[in-house]
Amino acid sequence: MLAIVRPDAPPGWVGKESEWLEEVAKRGKEKKKELFEPHWSDHKSRIAQHDTIAKCAYCELRRDRSREIDVEHVRPKGRVMHWITEGVDENALLYPPKVWDEREQRFVEQHPSEDPASDRAGYEWLAYRWSNYLLACKDCNSGWKRNFFPVRDSSKRWSSKADEDRDEQPLLLDPTEPGFDPDVHFRWLGSGEVQPKTDHAKATIIACVSIVSCCALSAFVRSKGCST
Repeated sequence: MLAIVRPDAPPGWVGKESEWLEEVAKRGKEKKKELFEPHWSDHKSRIAQHDTIAKCAYCELRRDRSREIDVEHVRPKGRVMHWITEGVDENALLYPPKVWDEREQRFVEQHPSEDPASDRAGYEWLAYRWSNYLLACKDCNSGWKRNFFPVRDSSKRWSSKADEDRDEQPLLLDPTEPGFDPDVHFRWLGSGEVQPKTDHAKATIIACVSIVSCCALSAFVRSKGCST
């Protein structure tokens, strides 16, 4: 995960944000996924700096912009899937639980799974916030991150625009954040493996990086930990 410079929003975008949210409010009884007009898709090329081949913000694999890259909402616009280890001790939070695999006859790491009864309302008011967009490959976006957005303290999670002055403390890394430095969070080994140096890096790899697409980045899951 390397630092990314976010391009400016299209002209007039900020003025349209409230208008589009008003339209969403009028569709309150429809299915969640049908509430939001995907205006962001019209500007995928702008987010990709107009490159035909774009890079996933999470695993860094280069993909065809039109077919293999999604506009990812960093903070999910719909429900937020429950991060099952959130609020437990640090080690439980940073490592996925293990389940018994009958075929392999061994315990295997499991991606943090959803608990529907504990799902939270999403960040609907950020659906059209330009700063809430990243480009992500379909494996990372749909296969792994989905609607996860773990935070360090659940009691500080935002529930409305009025909460934005609250210190939410997201665990997922955003490579467009000013001052983002991958060397602070990741260690590159001579073997090509990437290991996390911070809890933010660990949570980001667990939540966002497809093991199918990027085995090296997720190799730490098989380890017992790493020192800083």
